Amino acid sequence: MYEINKEGSNEQKLIAFSARGLYRRLTIEELNEIEFYLKGVQFWGFFELSILANIGDKLDNSIIDNIIEDLRYDKAYYENNLYYRVLIYRFFYKIIFKFIDSEKRKRLKKF
Repeated sequence: MYEINKEGSNEQKLIAFSARGLYRRLTIEELNEIEFYLKGVQFWGFFELSILANIGDKLDNSIIDNIIEDLRYDKAYYENNLYYRVLIYRFFYKIIFKFIDSEKRKRLKKF
């Protein structure tokens, strides 16, 4: 999927990066492109939430914070849509584990 879509339209590239990010490390350029796109999202639809659910844990922490605020602002809308809710939960699970792992690494460095 990555090879086929990485040179396509903007949406195709984002899908390719999202798919690759599930299994491999993204390049800085790929991650920057995804972050740039997600920073501009005003309405979180199925496409944007799918990207977020797949690789949201790879984003910069400040971007994650902004996204969480956006989702909390329109909480009632997303709660009423099962597909959106599932994607948001996947995103939250991944960032929870990201922060747990990060905290464990900090504690290990103290020793």
